[in-house]
Amino acid sequence: MKFIQYLKQNSLKIVTLLAIAVVALIPDVALATSTMPYDSALTNLKNSLTGPVAQAIAVIGIVASGATLIFGGEISGFLKSVIYLILVCSLLIAGTKFIDVFGSSSSSTGAEVAHVYVIDSTHQYVIS
Repeated sequence: MKFIQYLKQNSLKIVTLLAIAVVALIPDVALATSTMPYDSALTNLKNSLTGPVAQAIAVIGIVASGATLIFGGEISGFLKSVIYLILVCSLLIAGTKFIDVFGSSSSSTGAEVAHVYVIDSTHQYVIS
């Protein structure tokens, strides 16, 4: 009877400990990256959406939809929704280029803010 009361009072702790134990027991092999059947299709899609032609079409879409919204006069709600959709899709495609311009590419190693002091054979500090 005391065991059941203990389970009721500490059920959150028990569930948390069980979850930690399960995660700790997952072998590293299961967490390793593997080739999935849809990887090549997603890679082709990514390459198509980040290429120079897609970037040019995205810029044209941004300019055209912006000009239509500004100078379009009175347009229906449905047409305005379609223009917003084109604008958002163009911004999503062109956004990858903006991210690359601001230096957030995967090859970036981060900021380097340290000075390097090297002592040469005469025991002098040399700043490099």
